[in-house]
Amino acid sequence: MIEKFTLDGLHCANCGEKIRVACASIDGVRDAALNLALGTLMLECETEIDGLCTEIQRICDRIEDGITVIQGDNRHSHNHGGRHGDNCNGGNCHEHEHEHEHGHEHVHEHVHGHEHGAHAHSAIGRRDIVIIAVCSVFTVMGLVLSLLGSEVISAVLLTLSAAVAVARPAISGLRSLAHFDIDEKVLLTIAVVAAVIIGEYAEAALVSILFSIGEYIEAAVAKKSRTSLEKLSEIRPDTVHTDCGDRRADSAKIGDIIIIRPFERIPLDCTVVSGTGEIDASAITGESVPVAATDGTALLGGMKNGSGVLRARVTGDYHDSAAARIIRLVEESVASKGASERFITKFAKIYTPCVVIAAVLTTLIPSLVLGEFSVEWLRKSLVFLVASCPCALVISVPIAFYAGVGAASRAGVLIKGGVHIESLAAVRSAAFDKTGTLTTGELSVAEVVNLTDCDVLSVAAFAEGQSDHPIARAICAACENPASLSGNITERAGYGIEVAGEHTYLIGAARLMHENGIDISSLPQAAVYVACDGTCLGCISVADTPRKDVNRLITGLAERKFNHVAMLTGDSAAAAKTVAAQCGIDEVHAELLPEDKVSLLEQMSNTDRGALFVGDGINDAPVIAAATVGVAMGLGTDAAIETADVVLTAGNPVALLSAIDISRRTMSIVRFNIALSIAVKLAVMISAFFIPMMWAAVVADVVLSVVCSANSARIMKHSRS
Repeated sequence: MIEKFTLDGLHCANCGEKIRVACASIDGVRDAALNLALGTLMLECETEIDGLCTEIQRICDRIEDGITVIQGDNRHSHNHGGRHGDNCNGGNCHEHEHEHEHGHEHVHEHVHGHEHGAHAHSAIGRRDIVIIAVCSVFTVMGLVLSLLGSEVISAVLLTLSAAVAVARPAISGLRSLAHFDIDEKVLLTIAVVAAVIIGEYAEAALVSILFSIGEYIEAAVAKKSRTSLEKLSEIRPDTVHTDCGDRRADSAKIGDIIIIRPFERIPLDCTVVSGTGEIDASAITGESVPVAATDGTALLGGMKNGSGVLRARVTGDYHDSAAARIIRLVEESVASKGASERFITKFAKIYTPCVVIAAVLTTLIPSLVLGEFSVEWLRKSLVFLVASCPCALVISVPIAFYAGVGAASRAGVLIKGGVHIESLAAVRSAAFDKTGTLTTGELSVAEVVNLTDCDVLSVAAFAEGQSDHPIARAICAACENPASLSGNITERAGYGIEVAGEHTYLIGAARLMHENGIDISSLPQAAVYVACDGTCLGCISVADTPRKDVNRLITGLAERKFNHVAMLTGDSAAAAKTVAAQCGIDEVHAELLPEDKVSLLEQMSNTDRGALFVGDGINDAPVIAAATVGVAMGLGTDAAIETADVVLTAGNPVALLSAIDISRRTMSIVRFNIALSIAVKLAVMISAFFIPMMWAAVVADVVLSVVCSANSARIMKHSRS
């Protein structure tokens, strides 16, 4: 069973990872996944665990002040569906219910401070800004008094400033140290205390203040990335309008009639029964051009009605609407870590203790060599400690992946996590299903061959007029003026139709012609042949219609250095080759079973750095799962969506190009951030032995964090380009 919790006030990526690891070790918990962007923690439990919320709160209190654990999903928008989640405070989960003006219960969540004085909604809040400001004033006063010769008062003010500024991170650091976990707050505490002991009061104060400013910037960056993803919840309204008044959206049943007013979001998947309007589908499909809605138009939850009042019949459940799926997929996606994120986590875990050992040796070895304790080498080791904090790496890499997921979602693509961004950036082979992926899945007349003056299309349209077969619909749609024939009409399943009157017409497959001894050898292979009184009049070929701009997709893959692009389909070889030629695909594999597709895709993966597969149906689920990157078309087929790594929400394969570009851009920025962070850290740590200025090391760390985070945020601009 899956238990979900909101960690309100969590902004630190490093603290979040510690909480995730600690929660994963709780008895009865199989695995834990943290979504820092949304502040949610998901635990896979063997059975229901008593007091789980209280235990998680205890873990959070040990690792970081200001985090409130809320059981369930904490939405800051009005959720008329009832209970959002229970606040867990001191082991007691509670909720406050109020009557909403619509007359139904509305649950508000009140986050109370913990007994240790935590902030209600943010680990870095208004109180911290006040503390930073006051400490900064004391520090300036202390520096001025030092210049004026008042050394004692200056030392008191600077020490007080350092103590107040470092108090909160020091408490957190001591908690970590008590559990044999050395992090950047432990390093800071050691450096500040040692600086005060050796009389470097100004250094201690400046380092403490600069570290607090760096924490504030980190929290602000994390909050910005979280806000952009939380906006997704706004695409699913809580209320529906009906003839009997407003009601909760989750209470609507399939078949109910709802009213959609102008400029409102559509709350549920539905079909228009009356009215006309212009629909903005950009939140769901990424398509910015509004589309017209009339009787019979299918609408998806999350779309927006631009004009006109629509009455629509509900066709899907509230919790399984297109909007709900998108919200759920994005929430799950940012909790999935890629190799780069896992590398940073492991790197920081090994790197920090090694740095502490190196700093200790930096003090001890010269002291042993000189035969006396060296204050100068202690100062250098303290600067080395402060300079070594891996904050920029820990912050910027996850933010880059959050930004990549967000940019892709704006482009109509859902990428389920950093691991799939990395894979999509690396693959150089692509395979596509045919029907419903490269094509619309709807047949159309491709060619009409007339051997006589008789219009075979009009004759076929008359005969097929009462049939609901896809080929019949294509023929009728292509003919504006069907012929008017008289006689008895007889239909034989799998063969075709006979019209017996003054003349006998046969309209159907090749087997119908062969059965009646009609020669069709001079005609190409076709879906429908037409004969009259034993003589063939001609034939009609139908074909699946390629999707718009699919040629641009194939050309785009070639421009992006894809080595192999193939079609894998279960359709006939003739139909597959026809569509492949129209799409510009040279490699075609037809008449395949699902296991054949898997085998061929594995061969493609072995020759390149993996292969992606794009499909849309239930039969595509095995090959989507087997692909290095499985891509599902649209939001229609549960099996394909659940197994896919990437979902093209608009059902447009051309959006795959944007997903590839965003993934490659993301990985380029991640690699740059890692290289820049390591290079700058090494340079600052080496310089600590020559110019031991502790405050300069902190400034370098803060600036590096800002630069790397801002660089990561640039990914979001891709979706608007």
